[in-house]
Amino acid sequence: MNTSRTPSPPATLLALGLLLAAGSTAARAQDPTCRAFNEEVQGVWDRLRPASEQELRRQAALQIGPLVREPKLEVDLKALRRVDLSIARAPGLTRFADAGLALRVPAAGAWEVAVEGDVEVRFRALWRWNTVRLPVRVEVSELVVAADAAFDWSDPTRPRVARVGTPEVKFKVRLRSPGHVLTDVLLRALSPLGNLIARKAAAKALDALAPQLDALRATLPGPIHAEGAPLLADSGATTPVGAIVAGVDRKLRAQHLPHGTIHPLHMDAPATTTWEQAYGPGGSGNPGLATPHGDGGDSSAFNAHYVAAQAYRHALTGDPEALEQVRRCLVAFGDMLALHGETGLMARSAAPEASHMGRVILAQAPKAKVVRGVRRGEVWVATNGEKGDSRDVYIEIVWGLSVVHDLVPEPGVRAEAARILTSMVGYLVREGWVIDEDRAPFDPANPATSTLPSFWLGVPTQKVAMLHAAARLDPARFAGELQRWSPLTRMAWLSQWTGTFGLDDYFGFILAHATYHLHLRHETDAARWRDTQRAYQIMRRYVGHHRNAYFDAIHLSIDPADVRYRGAIREALVRFVQRPHRKVAPATFDPNAIRWVDVTLPSGGYSPTGAVGPVTLRLPEVPLSPEQRAPEDDTIWQRAPFKPYAGPGQGDAYTESTGLDLIGPYWIGRYHGVQFP
Repeated sequence: MNTSRTPSPPATLLALGLLLAAGSTAARAQDPTCRAFNEEVQGVWDRLRPASEQELRRQAALQIGPLVREPKLEVDLKALRRVDLSIARAPGLTRFADAGLALRVPAAGAWEVAVEGDVEVRFRALWRWNTVRLPVRVEVSELVVAADAAFDWSDPTRPRVARVGTPEVKFKVRLRSPGHVLTDVLLRALSPLGNLIARKAAAKALDALAPQLDALRATLPGPIHAEGAPLLADSGATTPVGAIVAGVDRKLRAQHLPHGTIHPLHMDAPATTTWEQAYGPGGSGNPGLATPHGDGGDSSAFNAHYVAAQAYRHALTGDPEALEQVRRCLVAFGDMLALHGETGLMARSAAPEASHMGRVILAQAPKAKVVRGVRRGEVWVATNGEKGDSRDVYIEIVWGLSVVHDLVPEPGVRAEAARILTSMVGYLVREGWVIDEDRAPFDPANPATSTLPSFWLGVPTQKVAMLHAAARLDPARFAGELQRWSPLTRMAWLSQWTGTFGLDDYFGFILAHATYHLHLRHETDAARWRDTQRAYQIMRRYVGHHRNAYFDAIHLSIDPADVRYRGAIREALVRFVQRPHRKVAPATFDPNAIRWVDVTLPSGGYSPTGAVGPVTLRLPEVPLSPEQRAPEDDTIWQRAPFKPYAGPGQGDAYTESTGLDLIGPYWIGRYHGVQFP
């Protein structure tokens, strides 16, 4: 694979940070959007700052050595005794508008840093070098960094960076020598020289940053690969998709939800048959004995997609089996809350301790992160995994429960869905939208064991969507919190736009579709709807041509008038059922039928190197047809449509996929008018 990356990662991280929080001339520091954003930043800052300050002090102690090298002056740090940090005020916005942004560090006031240690000073005077060793206290006060960026909106669904301003740094340096009167007087006199040297160093660093900032302006947001690729055309094939879905629904009910949450399966017999051959009329089924596959880390999140599909199924058909499955999932969500003491913290996976999945949890989860409790007369175990709940656990489950509440009329089901949903959102409100109790503490000094909290800073669409859903169910409890954070929707476009720089975190687009579906269908505030809809259009511009049946079915639910997607969804599932139901490529797969091109994207992210900055990838020229795509445990729609099977017959013929990628788009699509054979 061919990769080329520029600018350098540190410069790019700094520049992206500036873009994510900066402003124009249209808003004031007390603008509601600035206030809400800065409040978010301060909340996260207060959680991370204590450990970060300890690490800064530790790193400072390692900086023994040269400090200044000038033609007539050299300064070396020989010992460091103390570092004082006054950085309690977080960075934040000073202005915000569509045309641009401005960032200030800190958002108000200034930072101060003081360092005490011993320095050795060598200076040239009277034609010779002189050396003195001094105890010194260096005080940096009135430290402020400011930067700004501007945007070009000539294309309303693909804004561009018009300008990235060079950061401006202001500070004062004061030199002292505590306990040495004459030396202290001398150093105070030299403080202006220290200011001059420090400012020259800062200016040099900023000058070096300028080319990277210019490159950032030139590259963002980057191209949309394969934009203009046509939607799949309805072939008119009579493949019995409905009958195949019925078979998959039966399989899911019988095998994949041993304790009410969904799992892929490991089978003791191989299979290479397609979904149609296995689950269509007269199909061979799923041969072998089944055990849950994997550690269950995504079980609760994917259960949300399953329960949503069953809610659509029940709303469309009235099938009592669908209602039974909805109830089964609600019991499982209730179990995972109860095992955490009904605080609103949701487990990722839970099972009876004596079950296969219970043994997996005990074997693979950190012992300190396993909780126990009694459910229906059995001892159960639950875990949030090594790194705790991520944002997807909450947004996906809240979305799935909201769908259930909307579509299933049975009062008991609606009440339980509302109880779990409001409990989860209430937990986030109570914890300040930061989850850190279910993981190792944040400790930058020990990165191997350190875990960042999960927080919603920079993800305004999820935060407001969940509050909106909770406020619909319990306005007395959540309407005030929704009002508090509603100004963040003005930033929704920025958050979504930065998510379209590359294909690295493609799963985020599943979360985004769930988020917009959760919010847009019920929003009655015109300003919030407009801001969220604009972000949605930016996202759909990036993925609307990806031949992704699940995304397109959810889009059809948000915008039922966009009927051009009906035929595309139908055709995608007609082709999908020609895939093997195990994680193995068909023997007939032809990799030579795929035409490849080189594409340079501004963000590499998780694929292929983890690098930050532009990366050149070799990708299929157009989004792959569903029957060509690499397999997944739960759903192929969570991966970018540019990764094919490895080769004919290659893969794992023993791992049975769940089939969520078939039943989800099928039931949502049918509910919104897609006709299947």
